[in-house]
Amino acid sequence: LEPVHFMPDDSIMCLNAFVRAKGRGTDIYRASTWAELEGKVSDICYGNSSVSDISLSGNLKNNHLLAEIISAYPLIKGRISIDGDVKKKEVNGMLIVDVDTLDLYGLRLTETPLATSFQLFSEVASDLDKAHSLDVTLGNWSLMFEKQTIQPKMLTLGFRSNADTVRGSFHAGDLDIMMTGNADLNTLANKLSYLSGELGKQLKRDSMVNIQELRPEFPDMSIQVNAERDNPIYNFMQEYNMFFETLDLNATISPEEGLNVNGTLLSLVKDTLKIDTIRLNIWQDTLGLQYEADVAKN
Repeated sequence: LEPVHFMPDDSIMCLNAFVRAKGRGTDIYRASTWAELEGKVSDICYGNSSVSDISLSGNLKNNHLLAEIISAYPLIKGRISIDGDVKKKEVNGMLIVDVDTLDLYGLRLTETPLATSFQLFSEVASDLDKAHSLDVTLGNWSLMFEKQTIQPKMLTLGFRSNADTVRGSFHAGDLDIMMTGNADLNTLANKLSYLSGELGKQLKRDSMVNIQELRPEFPDMSIQVNAERDNPIYNFMQEYNMFFETLDLNATISPEEGLNVNGTLLSLVKDTLKIDTIRLNIWQDTLGLQYEADVAKN
């Protein structure tokens, strides 16, 4: 098959594949609906690249879904598996991504040699209303450059929401980020979307932001960030010969208290310069947004 004949603006030049499917019913929430899927991509030409040896399978029976994609292509070796239940008022399942090789340079996605391997495990559950949960772990992660191989810290992401609270967390080494919102997910998302739109309108109108005008529409949220010397932020700063001892940031926002931010960075070092303490405080009162910063070098 040569898709370019009927999709002339697309980059897929050729496709050699087969798909076999059978089943009954179209409502995936009904237990009587079932389906089986099997397929394989022998070769697909995309621009100046090509991918081959990819197989897929899937099965839906009694609301239980199983799916798998396996790639034996030398530049993309790995497996993606999905195992879950799909019901009208409940969805839950697991996603496992096991990548042995992903050669980004070989796929012409980067200009310099770069390849990676990793394992990703994810669990999700939802009542399709206001209760949702998500857990993601990214581990056994390697980044292979031309002259070195880096093994980043394990990353974990957690998320929970119900009718009145949203909580999220992210951890990588000694980097901890915690977020709490005192509303359900839809309400919080709508408030953030509204604020984003209003900020855009204000900036477009006069290149300034009127925080006091937006305050009544603030969501009730807080975020905490803590980091020391064993995390991706510290590793990134090391590349620029910058180092620090600890980083602490606490921020809250609400219609009653407005915007408040307190941050401390200890022992910041850049080349031969050392700053012992950097403190930043931002708060909102009846006069608007106020701030103060302290820098100490002993």
